Amino acid sequence: MMWKKAVLDAMERGLIGRESADRLVVWLTEPDFADFHSELQTLVEAGEWADLDDRFYRIIEFGTGGRRGPRGAGTNRINRRTIAESAQGLADYIHEHGRPIRGVAVTFDTRHGSRAFARTICEVLAANGIPSFTYSSPRSTPQLSFTIRHLNAQAGCMISASHNPPSDNGIKVSWEDGGQVISPHDKGIIDNVTKVKHIRRMEFDQAIKDGWIRLLGDEIDTAYIDALETLSVSSNRLARIAYSPLHGVGATNVVALLDRLHFDLVTVDEQMIPDPEFSTVKNRLPNPELPAAMETVTTLAQQTGADLALASDPDADRIGASIPCPDWRDPSGWLFLNGNQIGALILDHVIRCIRQHHDLPPRPVVIKTIVTTDLLNAICDANGIRVVDNLLVGFKYIAEATAALDPEETVLFQTEESHGYNRGLFVRDKDAAPAAMHLAELASEMKSIGRSVFDRLMDLTREHGLFMELTRSVYYHGKAGMETMDRIMSALRGHPPASIGTRSVNRVIDRKSNEIKTSSGAVVGRIEQHTGNVMQFLFDETGRNRVTARPSGTEPKIKFYAQLWEPVPHHISDRDLEFMRRKLMDEANALIDDLSAQE
Repeated sequence: MMWKKAVLDAMERGLIGRESADRLVVWLTEPDFADFHSELQTLVEAGEWADLDDRFYRIIEFGTGGRRGPRGAGTNRINRRTIAESAQGLADYIHEHGRPIRGVAVTFDTRHGSRAFARTICEVLAANGIPSFTYSSPRSTPQLSFTIRHLNAQAGCMISASHNPPSDNGIKVSWEDGGQVISPHDKGIIDNVTKVKHIRRMEFDQAIKDGWIRLLGDEIDTAYIDALETLSVSSNRLARIAYSPLHGVGATNVVALLDRLHFDLVTVDEQMIPDPEFSTVKNRLPNPELPAAMETVTTLAQQTGADLALASDPDADRIGASIPCPDWRDPSGWLFLNGNQIGALILDHVIRCIRQHHDLPPRPVVIKTIVTTDLLNAICDANGIRVVDNLLVGFKYIAEATAALDPEETVLFQTEESHGYNRGLFVRDKDAAPAAMHLAELASEMKSIGRSVFDRLMDLTREHGLFMELTRSVYYHGKAGMETMDRIMSALRGHPPASIGTRSVNRVIDRKSNEIKTSSGAVVGRIEQHTGNVMQFLFDETGRNRVTARPSGTEPKIKFYAQLWEPVPHHISDRDLEFMRRKLMDEANALIDDLSAQE
């Protein structure tokens, strides 16, 4: 009882909130949480009330990619209990809304605790009469999606925190289509999770013996790579490719596919080793959206004469790329590509290669999110391709849109600006492997005609105009940070700015209400899609010039996005085009500065 008294005293002194205190007392005193008593008692004794408040002020939520956050004791942390509660809630939901006999596929990456968390999920599912199918070693998130569909499973769980820091882990939950859960399943699962009082578990080895857990062999690995190989649109293998999995699972999909296709591949040896600390990655942030994470593989590319540098994140669903460029573009001679540039280059490459051999498939479709570049729209307009656009951020919405297409339509490409891409319908999630393959094909095609990927990027600018995209993340840590994020978004929603930077706002799109408004507040339209916490400010009728604010669903940050566009004179020089780009970049930075400061 001394622990309860200490917590209640801290609450009375305003050091910890009531809900946090109530949950902390339960975790400190009840037998079900005995594994966490020592860790929490140490924090109480040390008076770490701000930390304890953050650990317990909420139950860790399902965001755009499942539940993700720091490991440790607490309801707002990833640990054996919150993972087991997730599995129990999922099991209860499947008994209510699915077919338990179909089972659940379970995969895990190389992070701290991932294997143990995956075993916990299998044990809970077994005790609840639901079979699970799992691998004995790490696999990628897209392979989970493939496995669900290949085995006709009811659902799937991936233990991963994607590209988060080493301190984090998480769980991604997918439904029977192989896409990560969306409404109503996400809400239904978390509702069941919050109701969990008792967790049923069966010991792992016993569950295998009794047939509730099936260990998968390499036959599904082979089927997955076989399927990816069918997406190839070029037989050219002239380019040399440098690659790193950033200590993650990319050897299981990216390397496996590039090796199968006989590309000239060199790898960062030290980063091929699974390492949950990401020890050799700069800042230990294994996110290929960040140029720093690409530094080692880009150096290898320079040293080995490679034509392309690639890296995937720890669960190998995102790809990053750097390409050789003139020194006036970057003094290093290498250009880090943002996610929009990668998406545009892949789409253009796929279209051109398919058309070299035969016509595009009937009624082709490209699917993209609300913050993905409109350069893709311009490319599609020039080729008579329909675009499904303005989806909320998260590949789960792309998977849903894919399933809703007319059966006579053909998905050509799916993309989001945060380095996520896919083509094959056998995976309903982003996948680093086919993206790496198409970039390698593009580099090979360009090399065969004495040109480069950078040259093709410049071609696209001349053909469709200069699209300048800029993304910036502003972090707000802890409980106070979440409150600040809420306050910023409420201010933007309640009192939208009439101007941002030097540009007047033409229209405001509030994805929480899905209303399109004029700058004076008059409703002029609606978007018939999912609602979400996104505010978008358009500066003209085309929507090509805009800024967007979106709190992350899995990290403590608001992401701000700017897109600006200008037509390009036909005979402009490369250096003058670079001057235009830098001018737009300066304005994009100023727009985000202004928007992020409004509170």
